[in-house]
Amino acid sequence: PRYLAVVDKRFKKRFGARPDYVRLVSSTGQVVSAVEEAVREGRRLVVTSGGHCLEGFVSDPEVRVIIDVSPMKRVYYDPDLGAVAVEAGATVGETFRALFDAWGVVVPLGEYPAIGMGGHVAGGAFGFLCRQLGLAADYLYAVEVVTVNANGRASSVVASREPSDPNRDLWWAHTGGGGGNFGVVTRYWFRTPGASGADPAGLLPRAPESITTFKAEWSWADIDRPSFLRLLQNHGAWCERNSDADSPASSLWTLLELHRQQFGTIIVRGVSTAGAAAGTQIDAHLAALGEGIGGPAGREVARMSWLEFALNPLPDLFAGPPGGVSAKVKDALLRKRFTDR
Repeated sequence: PRYLAVVDKRFKKRFGARPDYVRLVSSTGQVVSAVEEAVREGRRLVVTSGGHCLEGFVSDPEVRVIIDVSPMKRVYYDPDLGAVAVEAGATVGETFRALFDAWGVVVPLGEYPAIGMGGHVAGGAFGFLCRQLGLAADYLYAVEVVTVNANGRASSVVASREPSDPNRDLWWAHTGGGGGNFGVVTRYWFRTPGASGADPAGLLPRAPESITTFKAEWSWADIDRPSFLRLLQNHGAWCERNSDADSPASSLWTLLELHRQQFGTIIVRGVSTAGAAAGTQIDAHLAALGEGIGGPAGREVARMSWLEFALNPLPDLFAGPPGGVSAKVKDALLRKRFTDR
């Protein structure tokens, strides 16, 4: 039963794996043993944490061994490294809760609380707080990785951002490039660059005092070609004006959903950490988007605590169909808005 639970623990249903065996691990030593065994036997090896890989890197017919690090969930302060340690099997939601409950702090992780930390941080970790705080990888102080040497022997290596660290390149390789080819990540340590002291509450950003969400929409029945182009111009221009890290709107994360006409509506939604000023911030954003075409209708606004939001963000957006999805996802980051064409 546990074999099937791991093999079928996948968000994307386009890919499938039937490995020879699955190894659930609860310590770095067990990872070292599992890696060395697979290498010795010549079995293709992959690792899973939360099971949200969007491509066939884990769920692939060629994979012979899956190492599941999800039992490794500890979040704690490590006085030896002076940083907060998070094991690779913890989920984003579990990490948010542990950081908030213990010290009232946050690392800017991704949007979906069930994602595992293992592959998430190595890819940078893009989420609701990124405009204000950057990426989780910006706070990565050190990483523990199980690697294999030229003789096929596995061992764990701790690599930090300290300039004197002989393994610093291995740390750098896990700060947003995706990792995945260097070894099995078992633990991350987080600390704000330049932060000092032994109090974890002062080593990472404070969690937001509150979260305000909003959602509004335009009916496709009211949108013709010129107004569609104007909406996209307005949105792109707003993003360009407010893209700098010191923008007053950096505390506002927004999403414009350009659904096809058959869907019926174009949706705009967002998340603000501006506290009492969130309402004014949201009003200004919607006014900028609706300039020349009229503002959206059906505005929904809600205010809640950071943890309540982090553990169940925008429920209707993340409500995937039962059994997962079969899809292809493509991301692109724009430095300037689309042309009309």
